[in-house]
Amino acid sequence: MSISANHAVKVAVFDLYNGIPNEGIRCIKEILRNANRRFYDIAITFDLFETRLKGDVPDLSYDIFISSGGPGDPFDGHGEQWEKNYFQTLQAIWEHNQRATENKKYLFTICHSFQLMARFFELATVTSRKSTSFGVLPVHKTPAGKNDLIFTELPDPFFAADFRDYQVIEPHKQRFSQLGAEILVRVVQFNVFGDRHAVFGDFGRAPALIEHRVAAPRAQRAADRPGQFRHAR
Repeated sequence: MSISANHAVKVAVFDLYNGIPNEGIRCIKEILRNANRRFYDIAITFDLFETRLKGDVPDLSYDIFISSGGPGDPFDGHGEQWEKNYFQTLQAIWEHNQRATENKKYLFTICHSFQLMARFFELATVTSRKSTSFGVLPVHKTPAGKNDLIFTELPDPFFAADFRDYQVIEPHKQRFSQLGAEILVRVVQFNVFGDRHAVFGDFGRAPALIEHRVAAPRAQRAADRPGQFRHAR
């Protein structure tokens, strides 16, 4: 993506909360507003698309795509039009980046979106947990994560709020190899209830999923101070 002070970076936000009140979208909007002209005086504009509720998806005129978390089963949209629209957009981003030599698109997926992305690209097993993960957990960087642009400045381990009933486990190594993808960090938990260690974040090296254009953290972005205060109440 070519960036200059004369070019406003356009961001599309997929809202996957299905109309349910949440803190995640507020946090995403707050981050984008705070980032506007903060770095190199580059303007940032964004539009919100209620993908899960209304089936709305953005076109490819955007530079960056951010896909939110959301409630419920990551398989509950199977066969529904909104999920078809969502997966078609992921495919369009992938195909664009396969063809483009510059001005490639960037995709950032969060939580529920991470599980959908893992399903779509067949990266790992997505399954329900035997027990709910709840709390602040240590996140350990892999060797690739220690050298990654985003993760390199974080301590090892770093800590993240983790509240989930579903998990992405058992990475499909052959598929990762086909896509040139890498696992950067993992959540390591005590195996009391038979749940596996969960993949926390995946980056890829093939256009869209590759060349570091897909970031997919498994953390809850709504875990800022105001969000946690509202949850506590």
